[in-house]
Amino acid sequence: MTKTIVVGLSGPSCAGKTTITLCLAKLFPKIAVIHQDNFYKKDADIPIDPETQLQDWDCPEAFDMNRLVETVCMARKRLENKGQLSDTDSVNPLSDYAAQWANPPDNIESLMDPDTLKDLQQLVLEKLAKK
Repeated sequence: MTKTIVVGLSGPSCAGKTTITLCLAKLFPKIAVIHQDNFYKKDADIPIDPETQLQDWDCPEAFDMNRLVETVCMARKRLENKGQLSDTDSVNPLSDYAAQWANPPDNIESLMDPDTLKDLQQLVLEKLAKK
């Protein structure tokens, strides 16, 4: 069984979440990316703010947390049991996401020697384990 680490990234628009995610994917090819945006409820189900009378996309009720947790658990289980997700899994492949916004080099492996790449991978894993 493969050990799986779950990392959550958050931040405002254009803060670099996609860039960091794509760089991590280059360092760790067996990765599942689950975007929080996919778990907002349908427009008709978004609560109305009583003061503004506008849809409140920032309130907790606008978001399906249970479905997000179920999806993260499913992805983690698949990764731990199979070591990777298949094209038929419900988590979208990394290539489906905003690659036009952030383009880490495809050849990251060739930009540094193998020992440096392994050291960087280990450093990231150690930092994640401390959180």
